[in-house]
Amino acid sequence: MLKIASGVTRSALILAGLVGVAATGILASMLIPDTGKDESCELKTPYLVGGKGAAGEDLEVVVDPAGCDLDLRDGQLIYLEFSVTDAPVPQEGQSQAQMAADGSMHAMLPVDPRNTSGQLVVTVYVGVPGCDEDYAACAAWIHELDTRIEVLK
Repeated sequence: MLKIASGVTRSALILAGLVGVAATGILASMLIPDTGKDESCELKTPYLVGGKGAAGEDLEVVVDPAGCDLDLRDGQLIYLEFSVTDAPVPQEGQSQAQMAADGSMHAMLPVDPRNTSGQLVVTVYVGVPGCDEDYAACAAWIHELDTRIEVLK
């Protein structure tokens, strides 16, 4: 009888200890601030400055800073392809720019000054962190900017 009572007491003490440890863990998780990375942090969408191309002027493409930790290395390359169709001088070209660690980028694309009108398409794409290990991630950030070139007055 003494052995049974001793076993019950021991089991009760072990159970009480486990409940105490669990309660301490729950309380600690509620009091410790979350310092983890913001999973919703994403690169901003690129845009054309002025919203359109103009004859005789370089096209300016910008990406604003993300405003959060992107986990990017400074100087990551951004690749840009552009084409001018339905124009006096059809034009195709490629360029690249460096993206800062904050996700910002600025690039200038030369538009042939003889193109006073036409359809201008710019494709901006970048490999994201982990692209070398995960090929599908390489195409995760692609934007196509489409505008008309207008004659300057």
